[in-house]
Amino acid sequence: MWHESRTQIFGFSGCDLEGFIPDKPDCFSFLLQVGIGSAGTEEADIFDLEVCTQAWLVQQHQRDGEAPYRFGTELMIVLAYDLAVIRGALQYYCERCTGESWDKIVPKLSRIAAWEFDGHR
Repeated sequence: MWHESRTQIFGFSGCDLEGFIPDKPDCFSFLLQVGIGSAGTEEADIFDLEVCTQAWLVQQHQRDGEAPYRFGTELMIVLAYDLAVIRGALQYYCERCTGESWDKIVPKLSRIAAWEFDGHR
């Protein structure tokens, strides 16, 4: 019988979430680094994703020279800047990423964010 491992968020970096106030709460983008590890441990790996709004995506495509498309991996799209929504959504997703081991959990987390060790194994 195997024991199911669970994940937990240890912290956020890459952006001062507490102090960050976008000029336009409905049109922004920033890189967010999330420290995630197995629950009950002290170790965390870093996962990167871009948090942005739909309006920011549209604005980027209207600039000269931008391609008329964008792929959406490692991207979290929100309607407006709301720290509680961003944290809550990531917490919700992470709580559902379970597995037999950390090696089984990482691919699930990598569906939404770039793992710091991707390509090193």
